[in-house]
Amino acid sequence: MTVEVEEGQREILRLPVVAVVSELMGMSAYIERRSLNRLLHEGDVLNRVTLLVDRGHEAELLQHLQETPVVAAAFSKAALLANVQGITARNLRIITGVLTIFASIIAVGVVYNQVRVALAERAWELASLRVLGFTRGEV
Repeated sequence: MTVEVEEGQREILRLPVVAVVSELMGMSAYIERRSLNRLLHEGDVLNRVTLLVDRGHEAELLQHLQETPVVAAAFSKAALLANVQGITARNLRIITGVLTIFASIIAVGVVYNQVRVALAERAWELASLRVLGFTRGEV
């Protein structure tokens, strides 16, 4: 596998693939942290940690992590999911409202057109009777 480092010395590394993992979404590559730090000429650092937290302790952990100076960012997957669902629901309501307005306008237009056609047909029929010689009272 060829790995292009996007920061620092921007090296191009050739690494062997030792196993393949089937994932549901996307494609990821995994390497042991100390090996990666050695390849990148870095100390014992990491840039992401995924934690499984007991229910009810998430807010406390997030607060503690946000107060820790060496942690750049901390977020909750549940909070992100709730935000995405809220935004999606709001957008869905807006789209539904716009489509309902357009459907209403089209329905009114169809009914108006049908009434105009029916009135024009009646006028044509009445005019035809007058042309055939019927009096206004007979028509």
